[in-house]
Amino acid sequence: FHALVGARVVTAPGQVLETATIVVRNGLIVAVGPNVQAPAGARVWDLRGKTIYPGFIDAHAHSSHFFTG
Repeated sequence: FHALVGARVVTAPGQVLETATIVVRNGLIVAVGPNVQAPAGARVWDLRGKTIYPGFIDAHAHSSHFFTG
């Protein structure tokens, strides 16, 4: 588990949680919210003053989408 705590989290256009926690397990977001607690044993990342767009970047891509020829 990883817990990203204290960040400003943009969950959708126009929907912002000013101070929230994101819990990530096995590379997937499992919880987001202002009242979410870090699970026992989680690596805690203090992200106060940072803004996060969870799920904004999809790391999966095929090179054929970018190159032709």
